Order: sequence, then C-alpha cells, then structure tokens
Amino acid sequence: MPYAIARRLSAESCREAIESARDLSARAKDDRGLVLGHRQTTVATVRLFELLPEHLMITVKRAMRMLGCDGCLYRESSLNLRM
Repeated sequence: MPYAIARRLSAESCREAIESARDLSARAKDDRGLVLGHRQTTVATVRLFELLPEHLMITVKRAMRMLGCDGCLYRESSLNLRM
C-alpha cells in the first residue's frame, strides 16, 4: 500500500476513534446523571456503575466481589437499581 494512502487511512481511523470516544464519554455522562439522580441510588450502586467501563460483563457474584459486599448489601442495592 502506498505511504500516502496508508497515512490517509490512519488519519481517518484516528478521527473515527476520537469521535467514538467522545460519543461514549457523552453517553456515560448522561447515564451517570440518571444513576445519581434516582432517589433510591445507594453508594454501592454508584460504585458498581463506575466499575462498568472496565468490566463490561459482570455476574452477580463478581459484582459482589468487586464491591466487597455480602448478599444482604447486594440485595439492597439491586432493589434500588429498579427504576
């Protein structure tokens, strides 16, 4: 592939990546506002929300381990997630 074409594709890929990152950041900000604005949001709920970008798929067991909580705290925060 000629250097000029590769360079153009690389610049285009960079622009698309930046646009995607901005879109994801805006979506996370909007979602964070929804979580924080809910009247029954707990600290555990917010902590779990903040961990989601690094752990896209979380089981209940893993969420409990990540939050360092037992089943009682999990049940409390999961009830508060229902909107």
